[in-house]
Amino acid sequence: IAAASYLIVAGVKPGEGAVVTRSRTELVDVWRLNATAGRWFLVETNYDHFEKPRTGDDRRDPEIRAMEAIGQQKIDADGIWSVLSIDHVNRTAGEREPMNTMTIYTTVMQASKPSTFRTLVRGADKEEQENTVVLV
Repeated sequence: IAAASYLIVAGVKPGEGAVVTRSRTELVDVWRLNATAGRWFLVETNYDHFEKPRTGDDRRDPEIRAMEAIGQQKIDADGIWSVLSIDHVNRTAGEREPMNTMTIYTTVMQASKPSTFRTLVRGADKEEQENTVVLV
């Protein structure tokens, strides 16, 4: 592997999902879904889940709040899309919008429903974002 990375994998049954954290040379961590332990979802940004995000770049907490607000029983692909598209956060608490000018693209797909596949190439400014391309 050329660089440290996160491999996000999912299966077709509930509970089949994990975030694999790798350095260039070795496995660092495997973080698995575990609904009985309260982990019915995992949120991965650019920081290891076991480390606190940098102040001013916390995209994790807004996404966690949004997932909890939707709830396990009501979550679907559209709900995931809305979580990934959050653009209002508590900046005074060090939060940053998950969907910001550094976001290049967003993809939502569902292993158990291959027809669920949506990618949006995001623009760098509001005008470009209004003229984005949707791939289905």
